[in-house]
Amino acid sequence: MSEAQLVQRLERLDRDNRRLRHISLVALLLLGAAVGLGAARTTLGVSDVIKAREFDVVNAAGATVVQMSTVRGLPGLRLRWPQGYQMILGSTPYPNITLRGPGGQSTFLAGGKIGTVMHGPEILLMDPHGAAIDLQVKRSGPGIDLGDIRSSSMVLGTTTVTSATGQTRHTSAASIVMFRDRHVIWQAPDEGDSK
Repeated sequence: MSEAQLVQRLERLDRDNRRLRHISLVALLLLGAAVGLGAARTTLGVSDVIKAREFDVVNAAGATVVQMSTVRGLPGLRLRWPQGYQMILGSTPYPNITLRGPGGQSTFLAGGKIGTVMHGPEILLMDPHGAAIDLQVKRSGPGIDLGDIRSSSMVLGTTTVTSATGQTRHTSAASIVMFRDRHVIWQAPDEGDSK
């Protein structure tokens, strides 16, 4: 092989090498673009189902402002404001809404079944110390319960009372009953009065 042939062959190998490098670079770019498009399609697409035990939405400061989760297997949604206000939907055996202020005072709106006692609509307003106004419509009738932090309460309307003999009965919607530590201290009409 002559020197001219050798130079010619080296030039041809050099051209082939450059061409292979260009082809490899183009193939690598195409492969990267295909992977990128596939990832973009996956993130831009809509999944039919997303499963998780909890979803938290956080604000720019990293604080949770929306929390969707289950509590004891029951659905719950909690919205939190930076000032300390909260709105809680669910998380009990019956549908409810709880509005909570920064000091702990609550408003509770509910309806449903608790244990064996059937409840209808209910609005409960409570301060952080336990003083409350509870408006309820039970199966036995409507009632308003005004309670304080010393375990005293007054019920206007239907409530359950237990007599000295241990018999339990429901009062009428036209009654007023005062309790201390869940014991009747006064009622009108009196227990012996007819309805």
